[in-house]
Amino acid sequence: MTPHANKLPKRTSLVEETAIVLKEGLAGGRWLEFLPGEHELCAELHISRSTLRKALQLLYRQGMLTGGGHGKRHQVVAKPLRNGKAAVAAWQGNEVRVLCSLPERELISLTKTTLQHFHSEVEAAGLAFRFECLPRLKSRRPGAYLKLLTDQPSVAGWVLLGTSEEVQQWFANSGLPAMVLGARFPSVRMPCAEYASHAVGRHAGLEFLRRGHRRIAIIHPAVNFAGDNQCDDGLREAVRQQGGDAEVIDGKYEPTLPGIRRVMELLLARQQPPTAFFVTQPNFVWPVIGCLQLAGRAIPRDAAVISRANDLFLATAVPEVARYRHDGAHLGKVAARLMISLINGGTDASSSRTVMPEFITGETIGPVPPKAT
Repeated sequence: MTPHANKLPKRTSLVEETAIVLKEGLAGGRWLEFLPGEHELCAELHISRSTLRKALQLLYRQGMLTGGGHGKRHQVVAKPLRNGKAAVAAWQGNEVRVLCSLPERELISLTKTTLQHFHSEVEAAGLAFRFECLPRLKSRRPGAYLKLLTDQPSVAGWVLLGTSEEVQQWFANSGLPAMVLGARFPSVRMPCAEYASHAVGRHAGLEFLRRGHRRIAIIHPAVNFAGDNQCDDGLREAVRQQGGDAEVIDGKYEPTLPGIRRVMELLLARQQPPTAFFVTQPNFVWPVIGCLQLAGRAIPRDAAVISRANDLFLATAVPEVARYRHDGAHLGKVAARLMISLINGGTDASSSRTVMPEFITGETIGPVPPKAT
């Protein structure tokens, strides 16, 4: 049977498809006040400038954009409410502020990459970006300080990076548009964009166990980081499920070179020292390897090492370090979209976006024995 003429599928042009993509971005809150520049949009959508401009004209005729022309930016039109009044943005300001207890120069390159892409995405949505290092976030009772800090009408949303459980909990209870960039603590209910740290810890444990290691040390700083805690939980879960005489040994250290040397000396002086080392902070991988070499442990014959994360200097290391490669650019974009949705009121407190890193089997872990394959 021939279908009725008015039910035949309609062909859409590239211009119409582009307009649909732009409208979906506007509806999802990706761009709040202004569209990115035409050059950036053309590069992102892989279209010509003439196609983009025709699509933009469709949005102008539909009342979704205003301004533009003569070098001016295309401004997003606020949606009208049912009573006919113009809608007001769900935030009170136009700035996204990242709060961190560490200065930006001390962040590992992976985190810097994440912040760079997060920055670009929120600015493309018409929001300002600001990174703020606040050592006072380490306080055990930060409530009074945070209350004073957040009395900022210019801030649309808050991002917590490497903060304590107390800080996360305060923001979760504050009602402010806030999210965690990285792992959140189990007691905290607020949006977050993170790597799958528990899965990484579990996978690392299984890799060590497959190679016959039974005493596995987790080397982590003496700071209560949620991501390190999740890695520790995953590692212990793998060992517990394996059963037998395998154990996880805590290698907590003060985050200094003397601190890492001290904990490594204590671990290696044990009656049954660990033979596998899972290092949660990539900048301390080489101090761990150096301590093993000073103690006469050959890698990977006598000791195996896995880094929880990648870093620039690990990518060119010899021997090649077994590590997890995280896509910082992808996490930054994912986090920015979550933040924009949160500002627009489209995200609930339990929302989470998780990115799984890729395992790189380096030379510091050694091969799997034939009998274990």
